[in-house]
Amino acid sequence: MYERYYGLEERPFALTSNPRYLLLITAHREALSTLQYGLDTRRSLLVLVGEAGTGKTTVVRAALASQPAGARFVSVTNPLLTRAEFFEQLIHGFGLSEKAATSKTRFLEELTATMQESLQEGVRTALVVDEAHALSHEVLEEIRLLANLETDDEKLLPVVLVGQPELADRLNEPGLRQLKQRIALRCSLRPLRIAETAAYIAGRIGVAGGEAAGMFTQEAVELVHHCSHGVPRTISVICDNALLAGFAADERPVGRHTIADVCRDLDLDLLGRATVIDPRDPGLVDAYAQKFWEMRRRKGISLAAARSQIMRSNYFGMMMLAMDEVDGIVSGLKLTFPDTVRPAPPPVPKCWANRTPVVERSIVIPTAADDMGLKSSVSVPSLASSITVSLSGPGVSPKR
Repeated sequence: MYERYYGLEERPFALTSNPRYLLLITAHREALSTLQYGLDTRRSLLVLVGEAGTGKTTVVRAALASQPAGARFVSVTNPLLTRAEFFEQLIHGFGLSEKAATSKTRFLEELTATMQESLQEGVRTALVVDEAHALSHEVLEEIRLLANLETDDEKLLPVVLVGQPELADRLNEPGLRQLKQRIALRCSLRPLRIAETAAYIAGRIGVAGGEAAGMFTQEAVELVHHCSHGVPRTISVICDNALLAGFAADERPVGRHTIADVCRDLDLDLLGRATVIDPRDPGLVDAYAQKFWEMRRRKGISLAAARSQIMRSNYFGMMMLAMDEVDGIVSGLKLTFPDTVRPAPPPVPKCWANRTPVVERSIVIPTAADDMGLKSSVSVPSLASSITVSLSGPGVSPKR
């Protein structure tokens, strides 16, 4: 709907696992390389772990797409299959005969013969199991047994287990220790950092044929990162809804206020982590007032008093993202977000005003050294986590 308005060839933030939109940040690049290597060398068991929405399925599809033509991969995406249904999907996926479903012995004979034939012909094969953290214990045990198929030199059927962090917890269970011992390669994905979020948004817009400069302001990108917690799927949801809202409001580029409205509609946390807050934005000020009041209501403070206190003390200013990190997003990645008028940040709390340079102060404190006729002094750097004690006296060289 909004593609023509923003000069796009397609929707850049569709929620499909399209390898064309894969952002190769460090963690994703390492995971992709690990999976490619494991498939190339026929490793027995590969594990990919990451939080929901971090791009696991996209990385796996990119790894499979990089394999030579003619490769045969079977993907199991429903973790609620029974053992019989699991075998039924394998029979269909690897092209086994109907007789393979009559007994497990016949199934293993046909599967082994098929895998050996593929090995001789140089055809890559693998079994990919998504949402593996939700698999039943009996299906995980069957996967362990399938990973045992081998010749004297190579494994016949590489298995890729993909799941959320709960998968790592399950693999540590005593009953699955034999399965864990067979893991040849393991990799993980994490949420994006703020600079990576900016690269993710700009990269997807570029693949879709658009210009990042005409889509979002820098402040909008910062708030997207804050509300999404760096999870790529959530970033895409926010951006897709924001572009739709911007199209309806004839807004180009999309600003931070639109992002805030979208996040409220999606019931995403606007206050969960530090961000840049415009004191002229009554909605966010009220949100902070609500949170401040909830923290203080046991002391009898009213919501109106909380809001007034916040406006006087710039309570939200203490939660600001470091400006040098924010300003480094565009210059560090050479992105072309447009210059915007940044609202004046709230005054820095007085306790932060003299963070540098480090100032040492010497004070006299009573210590055991005083009883020995020595003088003691303590150097206390500003905001330090440690102190230095110096001792001096007759016949004693200064010691620290």
